[in-house]
Amino acid sequence: MKEAQHLVVGPQQHGVVEYALRLSDELGVTPLRFETAAELEEALPLDFSSGVHLCFTDHLWGENPQAAVERVERVAGGAPLSISFHDIPQPQEGRERFHERAESYLRLGELADVVAVNSQHEAEFFAEQGSDVRPVIIPLPLPQPVLSQSEREKINAEHAQKLQQRLKGSAGASGAERDYPQLAVMGFLYPGKGHRELIESLAGTGACVRALGGVSAGHDDLVDELNDAAHRAGVKFSVTGFLPEEELERHMLATEIPVCAHRHFSASGSLMKWISLGRRVLVADTAYSRELADRWGDFIVLVADDRWRQAVEHLSADFALATEPPTDWTWRDVAAAFRAEWEGSLG
Repeated sequence: MKEAQHLVVGPQQHGVVEYALRLSDELGVTPLRFETAAELEEALPLDFSSGVHLCFTDHLWGENPQAAVERVERVAGGAPLSISFHDIPQPQEGRERFHERAESYLRLGELADVVAVNSQHEAEFFAEQGSDVRPVIIPLPLPQPVLSQSEREKINAEHAQKLQQRLKGSAGASGAERDYPQLAVMGFLYPGKGHRELIESLAGTGACVRALGGVSAGHDDLVDELNDAAHRAGVKFSVTGFLPEEELERHMLATEIPVCAHRHFSASGSLMKWISLGRRVLVADTAYSRELADRWGDFIVLVADDRWRQAVEHLSADFALATEPPTDWTWRDVAAAFRAEWEGSLG
């Protein structure tokens, strides 16, 4: 299984695809790469006799969850199969969609020889559904920043100076005259990520909420909906659109209050990215975020029941300043964890 072929399906900018490509790179293997599942079908049959590893979320692999699982089964052709599951089904998706996706994930998990997930919360899905599948938990890594250390330090210094000036200007003001800190949510925009709840919690403050990222496919109307919500709340709202990695990091370092507002997430590359830049983050209180808070408590402030305004107003000024990031769980550690699992289960 150490010589298994890595198979990557989906568009370059998709988070699961980025994960799969980065893992392949860290392991020093060249993956078989297809932009769509249709392209993969055209290339069949493929020889995976030595085994195949893939990162799976159903909408990258099929028109529906059942079709996605059938495609994986057909492609693998009975070869040793290792799967890293992403976007694990959650009841909050709605009863019908959850049932359809859960059935497919359980079936695929039972077919696989190795099953990996990114959190304890995700692993519990299988147990809660009565499955005998017991996944190995391999948390998302702290990514290596793209910007050089010297540029990050320069941006941090400029940010600290601007923050000091803003606080000095607000010190003698009162009420609506005070400048409210700028908040930002990073990553693709899609319903349920918490932008609306954040905006509504900040009603009447005159706050500025920025979305650092583009809009997920099929959700183009969401920006208009959020603009309307912001107008009603008296909150400024803007969307940057897709940002290249270096530009994204510059925006993240210049943000005053980083926020991860998604209440139903089970793994978050966005949160790991904030932490890797030394940023402390306001995070919706969930089973998953509590897992991370146990590990990196200095970087995570849990916020329950969308009480974002109360959380912001009780933060110390230095919360907005970057600090030395942790380095105790990187891509090297993730790759080593996968290798150990493959050798232990399929070696």
